[in-house]
Amino acid sequence: MRTGRSEPTLRICEPYEETYGPQCAEFCELGGLHLLDWQRGVLNDWLAVGPDGTWLNPTIGTQVNRQNGKSEGLLAARAGFGLVVLGERIIFTSHRQDAAAQFYRVLTQLLGSKAYRNFVDPNFFKGAIGREEIPVKEGNTVSFVARSNKGGRSKHSDLLILDEAQFLTDAELASLMPTQLTSGDMVSVYTGTMPAVGADGYVFRDLRERAVSGASGIYWAEWSVGDRLPADVGDRDLWYETNPSLGLLIPERNMEALYNTLPADKFANECLGWIPPRDGGAEAAAIDPEEWRACEVAEAPGPSDGERVACGVKFSADGSTYSVSMAARPTDGPVLVECVDRAGTARGVAGLADWLFERRSRLSTVCVDGREWTPTLVQRLQDMGFPKRGLHVMRTREVTDACAMLANAVDGRTLVHTRQPLLAESVASSPKRAVGREGWAFGGPDPTPVESCALAHWGAVTTKRSPKRKMRVGI
Repeated sequence: MRTGRSEPTLRICEPYEETYGPQCAEFCELGGLHLLDWQRGVLNDWLAVGPDGTWLNPTIGTQVNRQNGKSEGLLAARAGFGLVVLGERIIFTSHRQDAAAQFYRVLTQLLGSKAYRNFVDPNFFKGAIGREEIPVKEGNTVSFVARSNKGGRSKHSDLLILDEAQFLTDAELASLMPTQLTSGDMVSVYTGTMPAVGADGYVFRDLRERAVSGASGIYWAEWSVGDRLPADVGDRDLWYETNPSLGLLIPERNMEALYNTLPADKFANECLGWIPPRDGGAEAAAIDPEEWRACEVAEAPGPSDGERVACGVKFSADGSTYSVSMAARPTDGPVLVECVDRAGTARGVAGLADWLFERRSRLSTVCVDGREWTPTLVQRLQDMGFPKRGLHVMRTREVTDACAMLANAVDGRTLVHTRQPLLAESVASSPKRAVGREGWAFGGPDPTPVESCALAHWGAVTTKRSPKRKMRVGI
C-alpha cells in the first residue's frame, strides 16, 4: 500500500543528540494514542534539547495539510506529555472557540485513559464551554483559549500552542507572548496550513521566512510544494509528497474527489500546501528562498589563479543605510558571493572609503549604486588615489541587468554562498520592483543586502580588469 512521505519536504533544524521524543511516543502508546512514523519524527525535533538541557528551539513552526493528524496526533501528544511528564503550564489557542473546544475533547481522551487518569484532577471533565481547563494534581494546567486582542492576559505558560497559525494576527500574538515571561524554559509552537488564497497570514508567513533565512532558535517543517503553483496539480506523486497521512488516514479516492471538485489553485493550497502570493497583489520573493538555500556551501572556497574579485555597494533609497557585498569569479566553477556589511550613513562614508581603499590592489572593480551618497563615496576614493578603472557607477539598465543576472545564477546553480542570515533574510523579503518598461530591481523592506550582492556578482562576471593579488572574499 502506498503511503505519504514521512519526511518533511522542507525541514530546518539544528543537529541534536538528545530528545524527549521516544519518551513522548511511549507516553502516548500507554494512553492509547498510536503515533504515525511522520508524527514521531516531528516530535523528536520538537522535543530536542541542547547541551545545557534547555529546548533546542524555543520557537517551532510546522505546516501540515488538513486532515493529516496534526491536532489528534502531534498536538495531543505534545500537550499531554508536557502536562503530565514535564510539568509544564500550557495554553492552547485557536482562532475559534469551537476549535479550542474540539482539541479539549481530543486531549481528554488521552488524559482520561486508564494509564493517566490518576495524574489528573477527577473533576477536569466538568470544564464549561469557553473556560475549559485540564489541571493535574501538582497544580499546573492546560487552558484552551480562543484568540483575541486581549486573550490570555491573566494566564501563565511554559508551552504556548498557537494552532491554526495561518489566521494569527500581530495583535493576538502580542497579547499571548507575555504569558511566558515567568517561564524558566519557554517554547512556542505554531502549527497550521498554508494561508488561503486571498488571505494574508503574515505572522505564519514571516515565521517561515525567518526560519528559511537562517534565524537562530527557529525550527520549521512543512509538507508543501512551496510558492510555485504546480503545472499539474493532479499529479499523484505530488499528493503523496505533501500529505504524510495519505494512504493511512486519508484515502486516495477522497483526495481525488477534492481534485475533481476544487479549482486548481484552491486544491493546490488546501491539499498540496501551495503558498499563494500575499494579499493585496504583493509578489513573492524575486529569488525563491529555497533555491537560494540550495546554493549554500559549508565553507568558502579558497582563492584561485586568475579569479576576478568585485565589490558591490548599494545605498538605500533614502540614503540612511548601505550594504557591501563581495564576489569572486574563479577561472572555473561557480561565483562565490558574500554580504560583508550593512551599516548606517549617520557618520558619512569615510569609514567605508577607508575599507575599500585598503583593498584596492585586490579588487578588480567596485560597483556603486544609490543616488544620495554615490558621488560622495566615488569622489573621496578618487581623492585618496583609488584606481579610476576600478570604480564603476552603475547605470539604471546595468542595475536591472545585475538583478536579473543574480536570479538566473541562482536558478542555474552558477553561484554559491556561505550561510549568512542577513543576506538570506533580504532575499526572502525582496520581491521584484518594476524599473522602466521591462526591467526590475529588488524591492521590499530591506533590499540593500541582496542588491549589493547583485552588483558585486555583476561586476565579477563582467569585469576584464585583473587583480594583482589573490584574495579570499570578505577579507
